Amino acid sequence: MAVIVRILVVEDHPPLGVFIKESLENAGYVGLGPALSYAEAMETAQNLQFDLAIIDLLLEGEEASNIADRVVERGIPCIFMSGHPRSRLPERFRDFPFLRKPFAMDALVNAVRAVEPRLR
Repeated sequence: MAVIVRILVVEDHPPLGVFIKESLENAGYVGLGPALSYAEAMETAQNLQFDLAIIDLLLEGEEASNIADRVVERGIPCIFMSGHPRSRLPERFRDFPFLRKPFAMDALVNAVRAVEPRLR
């Protein structure tokens, strides 16, 4: 039986969030979201059942590290994405998988596949 991997997309640019979600679904994953605002992302990070989160570093100009903290506290891996360099990530997240925007959807799917062995 195939394992279903549910991936939460946190991205404040609606067309990009939908495109990421659809790309994940085309690769065989279950895409959730996108969570478009800081408040929606925090609520989702705390309450929704998912296996992996892909989180934009900045949501509506606000750093999303607190959202990632909630996800990590739940034992769920994260992949960060941003138009800013990795050095903008808080120190505690610098070793997490990171995609610099713009990125190809193949790079996204490859990053997810690299994390898959760590999923519950």
